[in-house]
Amino acid sequence: AVVSTQSAITAGGTKSYGMLTRWTERFCVVKESFLLYYDKSEKKHYESKKMFNIHPKGVIPLANCHIEKWDDTGKPGFKITHASFKTVTQTDGPVGNLVMAARSADERDNWIKILQECSKITWNNAQLGAAQIKQLEENTNRINKEKTEYIEKLNKEAEALKHETGKKEELEKLSKKLEEERAAMENVANQFKEEKEMTAQELLDAMEAMKKLDEERTNLDTASKELEQNLKRVGEEKAKQEDLVKKEQAEKEKLAATSNELKSHLMTVEEESKKLVAEKQKTEQ
Repeated sequence: AVVSTQSAITAGGTKSYGMLTRWTERFCVVKESFLLYYDKSEKKHYESKKMFNIHPKGVIPLANCHIEKWDDTGKPGFKITHASFKTVTQTDGPVGNLVMAARSADERDNWIKILQECSKITWNNAQLGAAQIKQLEENTNRINKEKTEYIEKLNKEAEALKHETGKKEELEKLSKKLEEERAAMENVANQFKEEKEMTAQELLDAMEAMKKLDEERTNLDTASKELEQNLKRVGEEKAKQEDLVKKEQAEKEKLAATSNELKSHLMTVEEESKKLVAEKQKTEQ
């Protein structure tokens, strides 16, 4: 991927440039919800060792970031934005954009797909996991430092004993104690390493569970919207049916009134006919 400086923090990629004039090549690795970027020379180490260096040039948290295509640079690029990104020149300025580019459009689309998946992991949990890993690393470094200092102290004491006559037995005891302390320190270091791996796995499992919960929540929202639409359609159909019933009732009442008028008129005609018949018969007589 390629990174540029566009009024924003820049990191990572296979080429980056300042103010859209020069690109610097970077090698990038996606680890859980983080984008790690290195010098381009790190790619050979990664391909040969099949392991990534835990000391990158920079780390970009992807949680809740927005990733979209960005071809304004004239390259197959994409842009990463987040409310916490600030510009290089301003600490209280507008939101920054991390602009990156790939060697091809297909490679760019694949990067966007991967980064969008990683961005679903929540920001707080990603920070918590990073803090836990950082704490484990700090504990390991502290123990290694104490181990080194203790070994140096014992080595100095052993060196002093070498210059003293008649102290061979004490020197051997000190050497044995040094070996025991070294073994104990290695055991503690191994325990911290195992705890670090377990914590990283637990964090990965938690992130996976959160991803599933997010998918389930999305499905539930979709089902709720469909149900609301169905209820709205049923209400509209019910209103139409009620209007039809009212219209039919009005037609029936109108028809009944017309029928009554016709009956009344018919009775009047019959009475008039009877009178005419009676007058005719009287006239004939």
